[in-house]
Amino acid sequence: MVRLETWISLGSLGMAMMFIALMISFYLFLGTQGKKGPGIYVDPEGVLIQIISISGVPSLILAGIIFGFQKTREIIYAGIILVAVAIVLVAGMSFVITIIPNINGDYKVAGIDSVPYVFIISGIIVACLGGYLINKSKRYGRKDDEIH
Repeated sequence: MVRLETWISLGSLGMAMMFIALMISFYLFLGTQGKKGPGIYVDPEGVLIQIISISGVPSLILAGIIFGFQKTREIIYAGIILVAVAIVLVAGMSFVITIIPNINGDYKVAGIDSVPYVFIISGIIVACLGGYLINKSKRYGRKDDEIH
């Protein structure tokens, strides 16, 4: 039986993957034409806020909810999935950082340079939370398979 915590952590993983896909495609869009930028008008700040609010922050909120559940139960599978979320965030944002030099200066608005670093730090924190859940479950005996 798959527990609620596992489903929520899978939701967090899905949101993180969607966030990384959106960020990579957006940054590639801004940097495709080299130093000229895209051929159409874009509001990079608005799109960046939209991407973060649609998938980036909800992924972190779901990870926090999983950590909140740890007070009542030991949840090893959710911890493993949270580590996967962290890997997706850190690896994806590291790739996004490599795209930044290709973006025209006109499109480097507030946040274009700093958002990847914020989510790398967030990914490291999520990895710590996932590792804590895994360690706690191993220490006290895994209870994921019990039916309550």
